[in-house]
Amino acid sequence: MFSTTTTPRETLLRNAQKYKTEDRFDLSTKDYITTTSVRCATGAKYKSQPEPIVPPDPYDITPAVLTMNPYNSLVLNSRTMFIADIDKGDPRLSWYATVEDEGRILANLKDLARFDAEDAWEAPIDVASWRLYRTHSGFRLICTSRLMCEHNMWFGVRLLRFLQADPRYIELCEKQRCFRARLTPKPWRGQEFCSSVCYLMEEIGSEVHPSIREQLRLHDELTMDIGEGLA
Repeated sequence: MFSTTTTPRETLLRNAQKYKTEDRFDLSTKDYITTTSVRCATGAKYKSQPEPIVPPDPYDITPAVLTMNPYNSLVLNSRTMFIADIDKGDPRLSWYATVEDEGRILANLKDLARFDAEDAWEAPIDVASWRLYRTHSGFRLICTSRLMCEHNMWFGVRLLRFLQADPRYIELCEKQRCFRARLTPKPWRGQEFCSSVCYLMEEIGSEVHPSIREQLRLHDELTMDIGEGLA
C-alpha cells in the first residue's frame, strides 16, 4: 500500500496555487501575456508593489510573511531574519554584479569586526552564524544566530552594504522594510527542468536563533528541491 501522506512543502505549494495571478508566461517569447497587455519579464527593475499574502501553513513563520510576487514565485518577507542577495560577476562588466566569487563574501564575513567597530549592536555580528547559498546568478547569505530588530532597518541596510549586496535589493529592502528571499523558480528559466532555487555552499557556525528556526526551515525545504540546475 502506498502512503498518501504529503510533506509540509507539498501542502504549502498546493495551497499556494490559488494565489497565482491569471497571467500566462510564454517561454518562447519570455513575456507575460494577459488579456489586456504584454509586459516583458526580463530586465525589469525591482519595485515595491502589492503582493497577495499566502498562508504559510503548515509552517509557523511568525512574524514573517509569505507572498506571491507578480511572476508567481513565492517570496519570504522577514523583518527578523537577515537575508542578503549578492550578485556574482565582474563589477566592471556588469551593472548588477558586486562580487567576483564566494571568496569575497567569506572575506567580508571575516572582516565583520570592522563593521562592529562602527555599528555597535547588542552582540557582535562578527561571531554570528551564517549560511551561504549559491543561486542562479550569485549568492544568498543568511544570518542564522542573530535576530534582526524589525524597528531598526537602518542597521540591516548598513550591513547589506558592508557585505556588498545587490544595490537594487538593498533599495527594495529599505523601501519595504524587510528582507526578501524568492523560494520558487522564475518561470522564464524553465522551471520544469530546474526545481532548485539555491543550494548550501558554506556554514559558518551552527547556531540557529529559536525565533527564526521555522523561517529557515521553510526557506531550505522550498528552495533546495532535488533537480538539475538553479532557477
